[in-house]
Amino acid sequence: LSSISILLAYSPSFQSFIHSLRSKVSFIQSKVSLSFTILASITLSLFAFIAISTRTRPLFHFVLRNLSNSIQNKPHTLLTSLFSHFTVGRLLTNTLVMYSIVPGLENHPEFGPVHFWAIFLTSGLLGGFAHRLWFAFVRKGFVPTVGMNPAVYGTLGALAGLYPNAELRLPIEKWREKYSVSLGTAVGGLCVLDLGLLVFLKSSAFSHVSHLVGAVVGYSYVQMRKNSLRGEQEKSSEAS
Repeated sequence: LSSISILLAYSPSFQSFIHSLRSKVSFIQSKVSLSFTILASITLSLFAFIAISTRTRPLFHFVLRNLSNSIQNKPHTLLTSLFSHFTVGRLLTNTLVMYSIVPGLENHPEFGPVHFWAIFLTSGLLGGFAHRLWFAFVRKGFVPTVGMNPAVYGTLGALAGLYPNAELRLPIEKWREKYSVSLGTAVGGLCVLDLGLLVFLKSSAFSHVSHLVGAVVGYSYVQMRKNSLRGEQEKSSEAS
């Protein structure tokens, strides 16, 4: 995920679109900053609370029951687990990814902050629910999970639907022009990898099924939004 976000930063077509929007609409930057600030603030606050809780056993048990997603836990953990991280590495990776890809949805004239949060939360919640079903009926276990990976996959799936041909380039100067891959291919390849791991490594503790569901939800949301806008345009043209 972090690799795709870094490559996306070197996508000429994707970044030129973002820069052109920011230059034309001055208030977009504040919206981007607000949404990412909200996301980062919640995540960092919960991480600080989790770090403190490790010093006290009863408090850490409270964290496991209320912040991790598991079939044994209450429904609200589908939401709280999205903003919870137990390691610095995963926290920094997901923060980097979201910092890189949030503008692609928020700056789009037909989406914006409301649709970004709709995609983020819907893909995250449905991905988390898929994790519960998978471990309850297939794995026959209760493996708790934390992190916003399903929502990140949902956002990437949405971007792949919006910018399927955006070129991802390596950040190394001498390879930047020689090697590139489209965003649609990169996200699709990531999903194929998750599917392979899901099928052949059923004992894996990683929630590959939540990744796949998140990506499908994000991509489907964009397609439904496009169809809705296309229908509105056809009606307005018929009326005129």
